[in-house]
Amino acid sequence: MPTVRQRIKDSVDNLRKELIPRQAFSWQTLLALCLFSYLMALPASPLVREFLSFCGWIFLVLAVGWETTEHPVKIPNWKLNLGPWITGALISVFLFRRLLADSWNLALVCWPIISVTIASLSKFLTSDFKTYKVPPPKDRQFLVILILSNLILSCWLQFYFVLESWTQEYPSLTSESFGRSAFVIKLGLFRSRPSQGNIILTQAKEVITTEVNRLSWPEVERWLLNLKDAPEAFGDRVMARVQAENQARKSLPIREKNLWSIEPRILPGKVSGNAYELQVLAIWQGPSLDNRGYYLQLSCQLQERSPIQRRLFPSPLPTPPEQEDELATPDTGNGNSWVNCGAISDRIPGRPKPLPPV
Repeated sequence: MPTVRQRIKDSVDNLRKELIPRQAFSWQTLLALCLFSYLMALPASPLVREFLSFCGWIFLVLAVGWETTEHPVKIPNWKLNLGPWITGALISVFLFRRLLADSWNLALVCWPIISVTIASLSKFLTSDFKTYKVPPPKDRQFLVILILSNLILSCWLQFYFVLESWTQEYPSLTSESFGRSAFVIKLGLFRSRPSQGNIILTQAKEVITTEVNRLSWPEVERWLLNLKDAPEAFGDRVMARVQAENQARKSLPIREKNLWSIEPRILPGKVSGNAYELQVLAIWQGPSLDNRGYYLQLSCQLQERSPIQRRLFPSPLPTPPEQEDELATPDTGNGNSWVNCGAISDRIPGRPKPLPPV
């Protein structure tokens, strides 16, 4: 029984016999030229290194293509040679190697097309690759099926990358239900990104709390008047905080911010004494499974602190028990007013009803 050392020695000998060229014009020679080009490129100048790297890729593609033609790579019980798809993968990496650092999408989408082109050449050229020939009738149906199946594969890969880019640029789409979709399935391992509407309302709550706290009650009422006269300015301040948070998290640019509109409302009939009910709506204006669209809602109460409250609770003012939750925001300042915001609502289908005239 051969020892482990003998097995290793036999494997090395077999590999050496396989890689040593039996004649000058062979795939082993091309592989050796590829390795030689890369070794010579290491100490070379940038221009020479680029040229030698280009030559190395050409030699590698030709060597692999030659070897897989002479010794086809086949799956058991399957007559199709997988060599063209191996060579096509190398050609895709070679053509789009400059783009692979940022994205390998284009290389993967073009891979089936390049591979099926290589696989079809043998049906249209003679063995010496010098003469064009028409494929026999028995091969034409196989060629049509092979070409169309690879085109469909390329289209599906491109469709996947399009959906992936949509979910990155428009994360609110991942909160939709895909139960009725014919081609999109949400896997259990998939983590839905939080809806941008929740992030917007969270930042709106921070803007309200930061700006209203430490204000006297007349200043709070002036702040509400400015909010009613210029709601766009409030929305701009909220979106600036959302953008700053996305940059702090180093997340991808989110394009859907232009599909959200922020509408602050001072509810009529919701004023009791020195207190106001402020409602902020984040309205989704982008695509949705529900044609009516949807919106999210945040309700905040702005109330003047009485002299007794300011003496008993200098800071912070405790949250009323009926409004306690993880998103409630009690006052943290020492002004004459305090803000308490409730939880952000679930998505509400349809468009918000207009406020009745005052």
